[in-house]
Amino acid sequence: MPIVLVIVALVVVALAVGAGIVFGGLPVLIVIPVLLLLPGPFVTAGFLKRQMQQRKIAEFRRQAQTRNVHFDARDDQTLA
Repeated sequence: MPIVLVIVALVVVALAVGAGIVFGGLPVLIVIPVLLLLPGPFVTAGFLKRQMQQRKIAEFRRQAQTRNVHFDARDDQTLA
């Protein structure tokens, strides 16, 4: 993300928090952190679910790989 967008986003958030403190008082100071922390568990749960699914797929692919088998001279004759 370009640095300009990050700076603009921080300024907008700072203005919103400042206006909330001036016009809303203490309830805004309590509600804002709750609103910022609320989506955290849902995002984390979704991330962990996708990560577990990726690990299962990787394990399945690893198990599905063919194994190297050493053939001796008699096996070579049988295969020929």
